[in-house]
Amino acid sequence: MKTYMNKSLGQTVPVQVPSNAEEFDQLAGRTGACVDEANRNVIYRGWNHAFRDNFCEALEQETGIDREGEDQGEGDKKKFVHTEKEQPFINRLLSTGAITEEAMQQIASTVGESIKFDPSPSTRSKKAPKEIVALVDNAFIAIEDDSHALTEDKFAGNLAQRLGIDTFESQFGELTKESAITALQAIKEKEQRERESSLLG
Repeated sequence: MKTYMNKSLGQTVPVQVPSNAEEFDQLAGRTGACVDEANRNVIYRGWNHAFRDNFCEALEQETGIDREGEDQGEGDKKKFVHTEKEQPFINRLLSTGAITEEAMQQIASTVGESIKFDPSPSTRSKKAPKEIVALVDNAFIAIEDDSHALTEDKFAGNLAQRLGIDTFESQFGELTKESAITALQAIKEKEQRERESSLLG
């Protein structure tokens, strides 16, 4: 075992954790538990998001029906943003008979096979502070968990509120891990400027 310094609720707390896969499996009571948990973690943190984007694009191409959206921003910052979330879009396709569940499952399998399982560190972690990357990763894990109260709309709304803007999409486009990281970095810079102004004022 080894000591891991975990940050929670503003405190740094020591936690005794396994130092290798064998110790993890022993604690879990079964062989392969560590690898299974690592696989789930990689899927939650990256693979799922890539699948959702690619799957919806494939459904649009197959059915000829686009997800609802609108242009937001002005000038060089103008971009198309999906206002219809993935699941409502999928439900609409099924309810209107645009595609069958069997055909949708075949497309899902094909898309899934095309997405690489990549446990290597993301290149974006070199540009953004680790705590911001971890916060966004954890937020998207919670969003994927149907039992959790956090939704994409709520997360985007919270970010927009902290930045003092009308909507997240108006400045950062569609909510993705990368755009959320950019927003959190902007929040950090905004709060730093406010702290500096209060010291000078």
